[in-house]
Amino acid sequence: MKRFLGLFLVVALLFIDFELYDSAPVMAKGISLNRKALSLKTKKTYSLKLKGAKAKKVKWKSNNKKIAIVKKGLVKAKSEGTCMIIAKYKKKKYYCKVTVKKASENIPVPSASPELSQTPDDVIVLSEVHMTVMPDIEQNVLKLEIINDSDRELTAGYYFTLEKSEDREWISVPFAEGSTFSDVAILIAPKKSYTYEIRLSDYFTAPLSKGRYRIGTELYFKEQGQKGIVQTEFLLE
Repeated sequence: MKRFLGLFLVVALLFIDFELYDSAPVMAKGISLNRKALSLKTKKTYSLKLKGAKAKKVKWKSNNKKIAIVKKGLVKAKSEGTCMIIAKYKKKKYYCKVTVKKASENIPVPSASPELSQTPDDVIVLSEVHMTVMPDIEQNVLKLEIINDSDRELTAGYYFTLEKSEDREWISVPFAEGSTFSDVAILIAPKKSYTYEIRLSDYFTAPLSKGRYRIGTELYFKEQGQKGIVQTEFLLE
């Protein structure tokens, strides 16, 4: 009888151990939000994505809908303040801190972009930051990636300049009259990158002709008060 009772207890303990192990939540590997912090102006939007997860199974939530709301990853800034956007996937939560600031008027685009080769004294070419560009002729877009190889947080924006090589000189490509840029700040953490698209039809009246181009954008290291530019060349064939 004692032997039978001892055997019964061993089996019961094994069963309980199996149940506890089986019910423990499985931590998803290789899954992360494309942004952990975000700064937006009121009425502006940004699309968050949970990389490595099935989009249809991700549940999105804002902990303060008066500051910002989210639907299927699309964040819309409502009023000034700070809130958290939460993505829930397979019992695990992922967070993005959203800071909303009061919107200002869009920055008007000048009729011709300034010459980046004529760099002001307080602006330097940043060797710790790189940019790649991938033209998509069919979609009429440029896919840009800004890579922050420094140990400091970097601030960038959506304003850019475009030049074309003609007779061994860089000539500014004029923007369409009435074009505007978004004034949303892009925060890029150290050793991280940020990818976005430029829809050329938003800024130019006609498709870009074949040739070699140079695109540039201004950057800013807030802690050191250091401004700079990053440029890269690409070819349209």
